Amino acid sequence: ANATPVYVGYMAGGRHTDGGRLTNYHCLNDIPQYIDSTTADENGGLLWIVEYRTAGYGVNSLDGISGQKARCSVCEVAAHSQQIVIPGTATCPGGWTEAYDGFLFGSYYSGHANSESVCIDRNAQGYTAGSPDGGEYSLIYPIEFQSYDGASPYTHDRELSCVVCTK
Repeated sequence: ANATPVYVGYMAGGRHTDGGRLTNYHCLNDIPQYIDSTTADENGGLLWIVEYRTAGYGVNSLDGISGQKARCSVCEVAAHSQQIVIPGTATCPGGWTEAYDGFLFGSYYSGHANSESVCIDRNAQGYTAGSPDGGEYSLIYPIEFQSYDGASPYTHDRELSCVVCTK
């Protein structure tokens, strides 16, 4: 698809150890602008930079970004006013145009709170900054399907693909 970046930035979400964490991820602009705020530590709602956890989680092609921080972009697709994310496939339905395909990511299954799932591009790149792997971050992992009874066509323990489609 002919996507034009509106802005690029840093992916942020709730910290993996916080029980009351925010459940959706945000793409923070590269250039912060603050309106009437302080640097005092009030600890209301908290956002943390997202760090990839890919090594050993079934998506070998993305092992190289494990422990790196996640970049993001918000794009405009000319002449396309609708967008859908379809988990479990890498192909758009007829009449839809693929923006990108990749893997479904979310919080660790036994984490302290829920998170939304996001479709991470199969060619995702990370960046290194701040402390090395294991710091205080929001962590995202590939999501795998679970089914012990074979009641669906999806394979147990298989990481899910996803596709972002526009129309």
